[in-house]
Amino acid sequence: MVDRYRSMLVTDAAAIASLPPVGEPTLRRFRVGLVCLLYAGLLSVAMMGHGVFRVVLIVISVAAGWALQSAYRLEHSILETPDTALGTILECVKTRRRNSARIKYGFQAADGRVYLGRFNGSIGWLKKKSQTIPIFYKLNDPEVSLPASRFFFYRIY
Repeated sequence: MVDRYRSMLVTDAAAIASLPPVGEPTLRRFRVGLVCLLYAGLLSVAMMGHGVFRVVLIVISVAAGWALQSAYRLEHSILETPDTALGTILECVKTRRRNSARIKYGFQAADGRVYLGRFNGSIGWLKKKSQTIPIFYKLNDPEVSLPASRFFFYRIY
């Protein structure tokens, strides 16, 4: 079913050659530290509150912590055994939220198969179909992938 997108992928040799090399990713320590400080502050405010306010802040803290931890784990798992590919935007759908778009991309991995991915981006990402973007994916499991611009905790190049 995914192979039906093979004809929609851009396979420009010059664009593939211009992909950034997979270098040594560096952890953005300032961002990690800032996230930890903000999270600790939110938890401390939640513990000082009373009644419904306290419950709401605890729920928000747990949800934020879970989301940040899962984003970090995803990035880390991709960068353990990374590879790059030229991705092609297949769909751009503006969502009901202000300045938000849902973007579907596809890429051909080193094993020759086509893989799809999705991410939510800002309206600035709402470009045309067939625009190319660099994709980083896990070499052992190409279904785990992210566009290069979506890495928050690591600097790739």
